[in-house]
Amino acid sequence: MAARSASVRSDLQPAVIKAVEGLSRISLEAGITMSQLAIAYVMRSSKVVSAIVGVRSVEQLEEMFGACAHDLSGEFWAGVDEYLRNLVGLEHVSLGKPVLPQ
Repeated sequence: MAARSASVRSDLQPAVIKAVEGLSRISLEAGITMSQLAIAYVMRSSKVVSAIVGVRSVEQLEEMFGACAHDLSGEFWAGVDEYLRNLVGLEHVSLGKPVLPQ
């Protein structure tokens, strides 16, 4: 499996690797997994009623439920939005607003 991960990673653009590494640090500091961060980020939007996820095990299901169990502050999410804005250089990145400039 490690060989496959290395080959996939070598095909990624450096900006993608940087984004994933940064979001991984953010999730570790918050005490959540990357999957939980992603689900919680999507669920923050008032436009989203539910997030559809696929799981293959009880452990994955429990991890997904864990995304709802964490009460992350507005300050935390502002930091995530700021990280993403700086990373991609777009001023409009934040949930509920257009990602691309109009």
